[in-house]
Amino acid sequence: MQASRARLLKEYKEVQREKVADPDIQLVCDDSNIFKWTALVKGPSETPFEGGVFQLAFSVPEQYPLQPPQVRFLTKIFHPNVHFKTGEICLDILKNAWSPAWTLQSVCRAIIALMAHPEPDSPLNCDSAENARIRKELPLSTCGHQIVFLFSSFDKSISKFCKFDMCILIVHLPNGKDVLNPLAKYCFKPWGDHLPFTFKFVERNLRIADITIGFLKNGQEGMDEGKEAFAYPPTDGRVFFNADLNWSFGATPGAYDFLTVGLHELGHALGLAHSSVKGAVMWPYTGMNETRVLQDDDVHGIEALYGVK
Repeated sequence: MQASRARLLKEYKEVQREKVADPDIQLVCDDSNIFKWTALVKGPSETPFEGGVFQLAFSVPEQYPLQPPQVRFLTKIFHPNVHFKTGEICLDILKNAWSPAWTLQSVCRAIIALMAHPEPDSPLNCDSAENARIRKELPLSTCGHQIVFLFSSFDKSISKFCKFDMCILIVHLPNGKDVLNPLAKYCFKPWGDHLPFTFKFVERNLRIADITIGFLKNGQEGMDEGKEAFAYPPTDGRVFFNADLNWSFGATPGAYDFLTVGLHELGHALGLAHSSVKGAVMWPYTGMNETRVLQDDDVHGIEALYGVK
């Protein structure tokens, strides 16, 4: 006990000296318990985590430094080697590769390195591990968005809406069809069941609308031929469908399901990237005569972005 206290006091003094030297790490000791620490680490550059700040919790055993500290993410992060719900980290130096030469500061540095270079063969998050394996193998999605598989909660890197009541405006109806009731039931409600705010529909008042839904012909405002639909991320909120394609409500041969594509594009409008889980709504490819509903991966993504309802 005494030896571990002396070691932690030494590290505390070193941390104070290294604050300027290592701006990516802010390590803080609990005022009332030297065996409890927290850290803020910056997401590594040129990774999906760049620009984010992640909080870690340290629980140091009395046998430290002969035994490693227990470390977990307090910030939700979608990473192959981090358990999405508990924040547990799969890292060899925190287990059988631990050495007393490691310090809490160097552990933070190792975790930053793990964020930049995940180990998908030792996953705690199987969905994210699969993302890491196939991210570079896929062509452009059918909705035109870059394929990036990341669901994360940090505010600085993924845009989101920060209000509780959102107004939805339907700016154009295809072929005179009533899309309001199907959209409300099959697109907005599934996402809304996992969001801390509510949707309400408005008519004609574009000024107050947070999300607008309309149709464009090929060549108009970025609607390329072959693209089913596209959406702008928050807080723009515009969603456009290709008016030159055949649309239906439900699976119909030779047509795209308006509700499945709408569910996908609304995910983008709310701030979600693509998923690598085939069958998920946010999987980047949707074919004709195909329908989908929200899967666990979609729910994990929206809850990571906006919090659990």
